[in-house]
Amino acid sequence: PDEAPESLLNSLIALSSKVGNGAILEVAPACSGEDPMASFQGIVYLAGVTGPEGKLEVPSSVTRVTRSSEFMEDMPWERGRRLAHAARQAWGLGDSKLPDETFSEILGISKSNLEYTNDVQEHLPLGLAVRSTKADKWKFIFRRKARTGRRFEAARLLGDRIVAPAEDMWLPTTDA
Repeated sequence: PDEAPESLLNSLIALSSKVGNGAILEVAPACSGEDPMASFQGIVYLAGVTGPEGKLEVPSSVTRVTRSSEFMEDMPWERGRRLAHAARQAWGLGDSKLPDETFSEILGISKSNLEYTNDVQEHLPLGLAVRSTKADKWKFIFRRKARTGRRFEAARLLGDRIVAPAEDMWLPTTDA
């Protein structure tokens, strides 16, 4: 506290009005290191790079789960389990393993976007979904190479879309 460069704090505050306060809560810790302002500028640059465009549409039955008092009292992993169950139920997925084809269809992206790739920028501080100006389209910027990591990242983005404030334009995934 009180040790972050003032220019960084001002930049984070300015960005929060554009991308959402919830997003900034994830972005701020990713700006740590020897040159926090350079980290911040790298993250802003990252939001502008190309990535697969898809959707993060969530059935209303799933978002209703987040409004229950029980949900708010749950531990984070319990919330995740509750949301995953509600989402599977809403999409009629059952309890079996979710195939890449089905998951990519839910996200509106190609199955190949979930597969292993060397086509990622090295050492990204975060993954990111950026809302387009088009109706509920999202650009995905994955930081993981491995299929399992990319699926986890995509699931995390979908989960964040469920719980993030509706006005958030960025959905960052960090290690924080």
